[in-house]
Amino acid sequence: METYTDCKPFVDTLHFKRDRGYILDNLDVGGIDLPLLPLVQKINRLPYVFSLQCCQGHFLRKNGKDIKTLDPLQIDQPVNYRLAYIALCIENSSSGRRLEQRLMNIPSFIDCDNVQFCSAQWFWNQWPNSYALQIMPERFKTFDSALITYTEAREIAKIRDACFAYLDDFVANISDQE
Repeated sequence: METYTDCKPFVDTLHFKRDRGYILDNLDVGGIDLPLLPLVQKINRLPYVFSLQCCQGHFLRKNGKDIKTLDPLQIDQPVNYRLAYIALCIENSSSGRRLEQRLMNIPSFIDCDNVQFCSAQWFWNQWPNSYALQIMPERFKTFDSALITYTEAREIAKIRDACFAYLDDFVANISDQE
Protein backbone atom coordinates (compact mmCIF):
# COMPACT_ATOMS: atom_id res chain seq x y z
CA MET A 1 0.00 0.00 0.00
CA GLU A 2 1.32 3.47 -0.84
CA THR A 3 1.49 5.68 2.23
CA TYR A 4 3.50 8.70 1.16
CA THR A 5 2.54 11.52 -1.15
CA ASP A 6 3.93 15.03 -1.03
CA CYS A 7 2.09 17.36 1.31
CA LYS A 8 -1.02 18.75 -0.27
CA PRO A 9 -2.04 22.37 0.27
CA PHE A 10 -4.95 23.09 2.58
CA VAL A 11 -8.40 23.19 1.02
CA ASP A 12 -11.61 24.70 2.34
CA THR A 13 -13.97 22.17 3.88
CA LEU A 14 -17.36 22.60 5.44
CA HIS A 15 -17.32 19.46 7.54
CA PHE A 16 -14.22 19.61 9.78
CA LYS A 17 -16.16 19.97 13.05
CA ARG A 18 -18.68 17.29 12.03
CA ASP A 19 -15.89 14.90 10.95
CA ARG A 20 -13.93 15.60 14.14
CA GLY A 21 -16.97 14.90 16.30
CA TYR A 22 -17.71 11.68 14.45
CA ILE A 23 -14.13 10.40 14.69
CA LEU A 24 -13.77 11.28 18.36
CA ASP A 25 -17.18 9.82 19.24
CA ASN A 26 -16.22 6.55 17.54
CA LEU A 27 -12.58 6.36 18.61
CA ASP A 28 -11.65 2.80 19.55
CA VAL A 29 -8.93 3.34 22.17
CA GLY A 30 -8.45 -0.43 22.30
CA GLY A 31 -7.16 -0.33 18.73
CA ILE A 32 -4.41 2.18 19.53
CA ASP A 33 -0.91 0.91 20.29
CA LEU A 34 -0.62 1.53 24.05
CA PRO A 35 2.59 3.59 23.88
CA LEU A 36 0.79 6.06 21.56
CA LEU A 37 -2.46 6.38 23.52
CA PRO A 38 -1.37 9.36 25.70
CA LEU A 39 -0.13 11.19 22.59
CA VAL A 40 -3.40 10.56 20.70
CA GLN A 41 -5.40 11.79 23.69
CA LYS A 42 -3.33 15.00 23.88
CA ILE A 43 -3.72 15.64 20.15
CA ASN A 44 -7.47 15.11 20.31
CA ARG A 45 -7.82 17.76 23.03
CA LEU A 46 -6.71 20.41 20.52
CA PRO A 47 -9.83 21.81 18.80
CA TYR A 48 -8.26 22.24 15.33
CA VAL A 49 -6.90 18.73 14.78
CA PHE A 50 -7.93 15.13 15.30
CA SER A 51 -6.14 11.83 14.95
CA LEU A 52 -7.20 9.42 12.24
CA GLN A 53 -4.94 6.43 12.72
CA CYS A 54 -1.58 5.58 14.15
CA CYS A 55 0.87 2.75 14.54
CA GLN A 56 3.89 2.53 16.77
CA GLY A 57 5.77 0.62 14.08
CA HIS A 58 6.42 -3.08 14.44
CA PHE A 59 9.33 -5.36 13.65
CA LEU A 60 8.46 -8.88 12.56
CA ARG A 61 10.52 -12.01 12.08
CA LYS A 62 10.25 -14.07 8.88
CA ASN A 63 7.53 -16.18 10.54
CA GLY A 64 5.46 -13.03 11.19
CA LYS A 65 5.98 -12.99 14.95
CA ASP A 66 6.50 -9.61 16.56
CA ILE A 67 10.02 -9.02 17.86
CA LYS A 68 9.70 -7.99 21.51
CA THR A 69 13.24 -6.64 21.88
CA LEU A 70 15.79 -5.34 19.43
CA ASP A 71 18.75 -6.10 21.66
CA PRO A 72 21.74 -7.16 19.56
CA LEU A 73 21.63 -10.67 18.18
CA GLN A 74 24.53 -12.85 17.11
CA ILE A 75 23.43 -12.65 13.46
CA ASP A 76 22.18 -9.67 11.49
CA GLN A 77 18.91 -11.16 10.20
CA PRO A 78 16.53 -9.15 8.02
CA VAL A 79 13.23 -8.16 9.62
CA ASN A 80 9.98 -6.85 8.22
CA TYR A 81 9.37 -3.33 9.51
CA ARG A 82 5.79 -2.10 9.56
CA LEU A 83 5.55 1.67 9.29
CA ALA A 84 5.35 3.85 12.39
CA TYR A 85 3.07 6.84 11.82
CA ILE A 86 0.38 9.11 13.10
CA ALA A 87 -2.22 10.48 10.70
CA LEU A 88 -3.99 13.71 11.53
CA CYS A 89 -6.73 15.82 10.04
CA ILE A 90 -5.97 19.50 10.54
CA GLU A 91 -8.48 22.32 10.31
CA ASN A 92 -7.87 24.96 7.65
CA SER A 93 -7.64 27.77 10.20
CA SER A 94 -4.82 29.98 11.45
CA SER A 95 -4.18 27.58 14.35
CA GLY A 96 -4.31 24.57 12.03
CA ARG A 97 -1.94 26.13 9.49
CA ARG A 98 0.52 27.02 12.29
CA LEU A 99 0.37 23.43 13.53
CA GLU A 100 0.98 22.05 10.04
CA GLN A 101 4.00 24.32 9.57
CA ARG A 102 5.49 23.21 12.89
CA LEU A 103 4.84 19.53 12.12
CA MET A 104 6.60 19.94 8.76
CA ASN A 105 9.78 20.85 10.66
CA ILE A 106 9.87 17.72 12.82
CA PRO A 107 11.90 15.62 10.34
CA SER A 108 14.70 18.22 10.44
CA PHE A 109 14.76 18.05 14.25
CA ILE A 110 14.79 14.25 14.41
CA ASP A 111 16.19 12.63 11.23
CA CYS A 112 15.50 13.81 7.68
CA ASP A 113 16.56 10.46 6.22
CA ASN A 114 13.99 8.44 8.16
CA VAL A 115 11.15 10.77 9.18
CA GLN A 116 8.69 12.27 6.72
CA PHE A 117 5.77 14.66 7.03
CA CYS A 118 3.44 13.94 4.17
CA SER A 119 -0.04 13.38 2.89
CA ALA A 120 -1.52 9.98 2.19
CA GLN A 121 -4.03 9.89 -0.65
CA TRP A 122 -6.21 7.23 0.95
CA PHE A 123 -6.71 9.47 4.04
CA TRP A 124 -7.10 12.63 1.95
CA ASN A 125 -9.90 11.07 -0.09
CA GLN A 126 -12.06 10.82 3.06
CA TRP A 127 -10.63 13.67 5.13
CA PRO A 128 -9.18 16.60 3.18
CA ASN A 129 -6.35 18.35 5.03
CA SER A 130 -5.07 15.07 6.43
CA TYR A 131 -1.36 14.59 6.95
CA ALA A 132 0.92 11.96 8.41
CA LEU A 133 4.17 12.00 10.30
CA GLN A 134 5.85 8.71 9.44
CA ILE A 135 9.06 6.96 10.37
CA MET A 136 10.44 4.95 7.46
CA PRO A 137 13.82 4.87 5.71
CA GLU A 138 13.73 7.34 2.81
CA ARG A 139 14.21 4.62 0.19
CA PHE A 140 10.99 2.91 1.39
CA LYS A 141 8.94 6.02 2.24
CA THR A 142 6.12 5.16 -0.17
CA PHE A 143 5.49 1.73 1.39
CA ASP A 144 3.82 0.63 4.60
CA SER A 145 6.39 -2.12 5.24
CA ALA A 146 9.96 -2.91 4.25
CA LEU A 147 12.52 -5.65 4.71
CA ILE A 148 15.47 -4.11 6.57
CA THR A 149 18.54 -5.42 8.37
CA TYR A 150 18.43 -6.05 12.07
CA THR A 151 21.04 -3.33 12.59
CA GLU A 152 18.87 -0.82 10.72
CA ALA A 153 15.82 -1.98 12.70
CA ARG A 154 17.57 -1.06 15.94
CA GLU A 155 18.38 2.39 14.52
CA ILE A 156 14.82 2.91 13.24
CA ALA A 157 13.45 1.95 16.68
CA LYS A 158 15.59 4.67 18.29
CA ILE A 159 14.48 7.24 15.72
CA ARG A 160 10.83 6.19 16.11
CA ASP A 161 10.98 6.51 19.89
CA ALA A 162 12.70 9.91 19.66
CA CYS A 163 10.15 11.13 17.11
CA PHE A 164 7.11 10.14 19.15
CA ALA A 165 8.68 11.54 22.35
CA TYR A 166 9.37 14.82 20.56
CA LEU A 167 5.82 14.94 19.17
CA ASP A 168 4.37 14.18 22.61
CA ASP A 169 6.36 17.00 24.21
CA PHE A 170 5.53 19.32 21.31
CA VAL A 171 1.77 18.68 21.64
CA ALA A 172 1.90 19.01 25.44
CA ASN A 173 3.55 22.42 25.06
CA ILE A 174 0.91 23.54 22.55
CA SER A 175 -1.81 22.45 24.99
CA ASP A 176 -0.15 24.40 27.80
CA GLN A 177 -0.02 27.56 25.66
CA GLU A 178 -3.68 27.54 24.70
